[in-house]
Amino acid sequence: MRREAPADHYLPLSAAAQLVRLPPSRVRRYVRAGLVRPRGAAGRELLFGEPELARLRRIRRLIEELGLNVAGVEVVLRLLDDLELLRSTVEQRTVPNSARSGAS
Repeated sequence: MRREAPADHYLPLSAAAQLVRLPPSRVRRYVRAGLVRPRGAAGRELLFGEPELARLRRIRRLIEELGLNVAGVEVVLRLLDDLELLRSTVEQRTVPNSARSGAS
């Protein structure tokens, strides 16, 4: 069973790394590479919320299970981010069926 951070709770890097089963040094590397953006910082400590943990889990899967390198992960994540943006744009522009039937 996967442990998750509460929706409004932010975890320091060490706890986040443990939850996603990555060494803290690797999480820092992914932050430096721009693959994941921490939610914020408390002093010098990076903080991660559930969206960032999900992204770190995805990065781990892409590297460990699919054998991608960091450059490949960057391309895949950019494409997935673009796809999500397109989906949300389409959903916003789509008129619900009930509104269409009332317009005729």
